[in-house]
Amino acid sequence: MTLPKGMKARLDEIVKEQGYPSRNDYVVTAIREKYKRDTGKDLIVE
Repeated sequence: MTLPKGMKARLDEIVKEQGYPSRNDYVVTAIREKYKRDTGKDLIVE
């Protein structure tokens, strides 16, 4: 993933603060939450 300078390090801090097991888990959760907010539907991957 390409992020602005400094954002990757900050994201890693947030991941640790909030107790996520990995940066990827945090990003996937954020995407699913945003999709549900925008569409009212759960993001289902088959």
